[in-house]
Amino acid sequence: MQLRNIIACTLVLALAGPAAAQSKPSTASSRRTKSHPGPSEAEFKKAVEAAQAKDFATAEPLLKKASDDDPKNYQAWFYLGYVYSETNRQDLAIAAYLRAVELQPAVIESNLDLAVLLAQQGSSIAGRYLRAAAKLKPSPEQTETIAKVWMLLATKLQRTDPAGAVDAYQTVAELHPEDPAPLIELGQLLEARKDLSGAEKFYKQALARDPASGDVLALLGNIYMQSDRLPEAEQTLTAFLKTNPSSVNGHLQLGRVLRKEQKTVEATAEFEKALELKPGDEDVLRELTAVQLADKKYAAAEATLRNLVAKKSNDPQLHYLLADTLKRASKFPESQEEYLQAIKLKPDWGEAYGEYAVVAAQNKDYPGAIRGLNARAKFLPETPGTYFLRATCFDHLRAYKEATEQYKQFLQVAEGKFPDQEWQARHRLIAIDPESKKK
Repeated sequence: MQLRNIIACTLVLALAGPAAAQSKPSTASSRRTKSHPGPSEAEFKKAVEAAQAKDFATAEPLLKKASDDDPKNYQAWFYLGYVYSETNRQDLAIAAYLRAVELQPAVIESNLDLAVLLAQQGSSIAGRYLRAAAKLKPSPEQTETIAKVWMLLATKLQRTDPAGAVDAYQTVAELHPEDPAPLIELGQLLEARKDLSGAEKFYKQALARDPASGDVLALLGNIYMQSDRLPEAEQTLTAFLKTNPSSVNGHLQLGRVLRKEQKTVEATAEFEKALELKPGDEDVLRELTAVQLADKKYAAAEATLRNLVAKKSNDPQLHYLLADTLKRASKFPESQEEYLQAIKLKPDWGEAYGEYAVVAAQNKDYPGAIRGLNARAKFLPETPGTYFLRATCFDHLRAYKEATEQYKQFLQVAEGKFPDQEWQARHRLIAIDPESKKK
């Protein structure tokens, strides 16, 4: 699907070499005058043969002499471009090829070799010379090279000139009217730029060229998912899986769509198929856990998460998810331990400290809950809930002075939003606070 991988191999340089390009240099263009007699036929022939044999040390000075003696000798400039290119002096090569094309625009090889060098540098000007080469009745082999250079240019322009990249991809698609690859590349470029409707258009064109393409169906399915067009995404991914039943990602994506459609039974089936194909896949296990939690299947979710934690014991997110699952299942001691593991792995995680405090209080570990709340306060602002939980923990520990302070803090920020807790706080203050008793 990625033509850029192909052109990397076939386009080391599209320069077929001057042997194929202009193996019989005409001397008609080398007009001699009394002031510029030019090199002899023998000297120029020697220069060309040396260039073709890659004897650049011999060829270069002779070609320079030829271009100096007759600045309008386009063949001398062409061969100089080749010598400079082969000796990694690309700026000089481009200048020489430009001179050759300026002197004689109707030469395919000059235009094409110049376009290659410009495309390698990511210059949109390359397109001008590619179009010129295409108008000069290139051979089938040269036409294929032109298409590959357009593709090279497209990949180079993606970041610097997206509009130029689009033009280049479309040109490749015209040169290869049966190939879906340039349309796929074009769609991916637009998708990366958040132009989902444009990407969809070209993916559909690619699918018209290859109706059985699983790759295109998967890309279209992803577009529909991003656009929240879930029925179309489901239909497209289902069609994709008919021809690609062993695609782990296909089952994963379809499962995600079904979960969004609240078809949890079908979603679970897709995630389980994906796990059959790739046991222990982390992305699939995470999605399966989400479905299980949505269905309140806490035992199943716990088993799935423990599978994940066993594989990635240093992932604080997984310990946190497992702790949350255990909390929902009212397994508070195990939940507290998993929150603790998450905190050890990510000591600056304020939310984890808060959740640790909640389950610690459920376990009557009031000192642990207070430590968790105090650690949370280092990373996150206090809330009515943290004040109230800290107050009740101090209250249970009969630390009435501290409890009084926290109940009062809670009442100051509650603002009538927590009527039950506010009633409890006021009555506890009457019981434990001498000042409140007097009121």
